[in-house]
Amino acid sequence: MTGPLVPIPNDSIQEFTVLQNVYSPEFGHSDGGQSINVLKSGTNSIHGLGYEYMQNRNLNAMDQVYKNNKLTGNPRF
Repeated sequence: MTGPLVPIPNDSIQEFTVLQNVYSPEFGHSDGGQSINVLKSGTNSIHGLGYEYMQNRNLNAMDQVYKNNKLTGNPRF
């Protein structure tokens, strides 16, 4: 199993394509699926974007497995 070599921020992706099943040889030799990311092009002007990835168990939805086990809140870990 492989993954991306460099993590790509979601805001820098312009186009996302998923290839599945049989595709042309230019995309590799293995069966399965591949994802292709096209990044946004840059300019000479300075611009930026700031964001934060926040995870809080109190804000997440309850999983059905936890509900079936009679838990009333998300577990800490």
